[in-house]
Amino acid sequence: MDLKNLAKIDLIEELGLENLSKEQQEKILLDMGEIIQQRVMLRIIEELGNENKDEFVKLLEEKKDQPEEIENFIRAKVPEADDIMMEEIGAYKKEITELVDKLKKTEYQDDKEAGEISEEATA
Repeated sequence: MDLKNLAKIDLIEELGLENLSKEQQEKILLDMGEIIQQRVMLRIIEELGNENKDEFVKLLEEKKDQPEEIENFIRAKVPEADDIMMEEIGAYKKEITELVDKLKKTEYQDDKEAGEISEEATA
């Protein structure tokens, strides 16, 4: 998973986190990238047959420091890997933006209710 591609999808702005420091934003992007990478790997493993799964696990163990080898294997065995990656990025982006929107609505509702209580107390 290329984290540069994830960075191009400006989740920081969409999530309203642009006021965070650059370090915090980078950490968030890295964390999101790790989650997406895990999801992509799970999907790819699902796509591999049993024989290919065993070969893939062996490759991961033996060539863990050689991401090009792993990527070449994936591309050879799962031609739709790029599509899977884009689907998982899109799904994660949708889930996280929906979660943030829900949290914002809850926060707005809490603020609104607090204001109503405060008005009632002063009346």
